[in-house]
Amino acid sequence: MHEPWMMSGMEQEMYNCRIGIDYPGPVIPDIKESYRHASSILWSMKGSKKVKEENDWILQKHVKKR
Repeated sequence: MHEPWMMSGMEQEMYNCRIGIDYPGPVIPDIKESYRHASSILWSMKGSKKVKEENDWILQKHVKKR
């Protein structure tokens, strides 16, 4: 129901709903692979100087000093 693009060919015929024609296919074809790719990029940036500078800037802007 929440992932209609997962219907088999037989189900698509039975419900008269062809994925890519009557109903759009998924925007991200392989969500698990996209997640792994994005995650590896983000984790590789974790120790960079630019990220540390941004973290400091965010904390200074949004955290009240007591």
